[in-house]
Amino acid sequence: MRKMPTATATRARTLPELFVATVRRRRHQPALGVIEGGQVKWHTWEELGAAVEARAREFEGQGIKRGDLVVQIGPNSVAWIVNDMALHYLGAVHVPLHTTLSKSKQQELIDHSGAEHVIELDKHANQLKRSRRSSERIGKYIPPHSICGPDSLATILYTSGTTGDPRGVMLTQENLVANTVALSEAVGSRNEMRLVVLPLSHIYARTCDLYSWIERGSRLILCEDPRETFLRDCQLVKPLVINAVPYLYQKLVDLADAELERADEDKDSGPAKTIRGLLGGRIARCYCGGAALAPTVVERFAEERLPLLPGYGLTEASPVVTVPSHMEFAPYAVGRPLSNVEVQLADDGEILVRGPNVMKGYWLNESATDEVLQDGWLSTGDLGEWDAEGRLAIVGRKKELMALATGKKIIPSALETLVCASTWIEQAIVIGEGRRYLSAIIVPNPKRIKSEIRKQKLLVWSKKRGVSHPRIRKIIEREINAMLAHLPPHQQIKKFVIIDRGFSIDLGEMTPKLSLRRMVIEKNFAKEIAAMYS
Repeated sequence: MRKMPTATATRARTLPELFVATVRRRRHQPALGVIEGGQVKWHTWEELGAAVEARAREFEGQGIKRGDLVVQIGPNSVAWIVNDMALHYLGAVHVPLHTTLSKSKQQELIDHSGAEHVIELDKHANQLKRSRRSSERIGKYIPPHSICGPDSLATILYTSGTTGDPRGVMLTQENLVANTVALSEAVGSRNEMRLVVLPLSHIYARTCDLYSWIERGSRLILCEDPRETFLRDCQLVKPLVINAVPYLYQKLVDLADAELERADEDKDSGPAKTIRGLLGGRIARCYCGGAALAPTVVERFAEERLPLLPGYGLTEASPVVTVPSHMEFAPYAVGRPLSNVEVQLADDGEILVRGPNVMKGYWLNESATDEVLQDGWLSTGDLGEWDAEGRLAIVGRKKELMALATGKKIIPSALETLVCASTWIEQAIVIGEGRRYLSAIIVPNPKRIKSEIRKQKLLVWSKKRGVSHPRIRKIIEREINAMLAHLPPHQQIKKFVIIDRGFSIDLGEMTPKLSLRRMVIEKNFAKEIAAMYS
């Protein structure tokens, strides 16, 4: 048997080295928490180390070897994490797929990858096999000739982006470790407790929650059901750090504002819950990524002296490129580059990235790789600018740059972010390519609509009629105009339609990370769009 190379967490160049170093350092300390029956059940680092090695033996017995592609489909669980590290032990390539994808889409990606092994987990996969193996022996079991190196392919992550064209991003062991270590240096390596809300099948949670937890040797708790139990779990766990997407933070602002409204209307109903209170009361920092975050949301958090820190990254960069300091308040910026990452702006403003975190390329797609990788520089497709303090600000997507019939250029995502800063508006998509003026499809905040209907005693017979009621339409129009009041005439939304449902992942209108797919939405609502220009 070959021994795992000795490495400290900061000198590790592969994930198994990082993991083993932390297991030996932390041993009997609590590591991974699972919420069961209203309580947190803890697994120690030593228990996790033994479970990973046992699972690696099982995988080896099943014929999984170095370089094999292994698909894993399942929600966040102990088993998901153990399987991930066991595959790294063997030098296999982990290909996680989102559970939100349809069965046919999952099969399409399995076929494209060529993976011979598929692991499917259910929501109950949180049991950890007990072992008496001592942490002194952990790391000594590594199959002969199977130790992965820094250049070994670690994972393939399928990202459809907003166009629907799936691409398999190839990330190496060095990509993931370099990004994880640099991120810890930037935000500070603390023995903190964090609650995982995002799916580990997405690189954001995988690097910023899972691998950062391993590097720091801190405590990680899996949210039982992010869609249903997030707020309840926050009250139980009282996390110090959370990574999430803008949609969740906007929801928290809406809930806190609704609490203020409730307390104002009924003085005997008790004090309003703050954002900090909704998150358990001990929260120290909230990090945000995955999409643009409305500056008004950052400002609302700042009112409670709660840092909401939007960073910037993409799957092809493992993913973190820039991260803000918790000591600075800059709602329009996404921080500075990590210490080992270079960022430049092309002549047209496109953000270019170079560093050890940049992907190897796209799986089985050399032409797509050549389109975005030149001399080590990754063309991100995002437009940016530097502020006076050297922080990066995201302007929009290069491919989404919209030209009106008048020749005026528009970045629709920037307008959508502003519009959605209204507590009355949950989602919005701006239309206008080749048109004389801008229009929008608006998804209203259902709680605000319901509250207004009840408060004003409006006579409506259905949800559809509720959102189209003249009073509701007038409120939405007022909100849109207020959010865009500081912009020139060509950036004003002249017409809009209010729809009675949110944009859907199942209908292909959103990606698994909740980014909007503009082309699909425009196709699905072609009739409504045509009416706004008739």
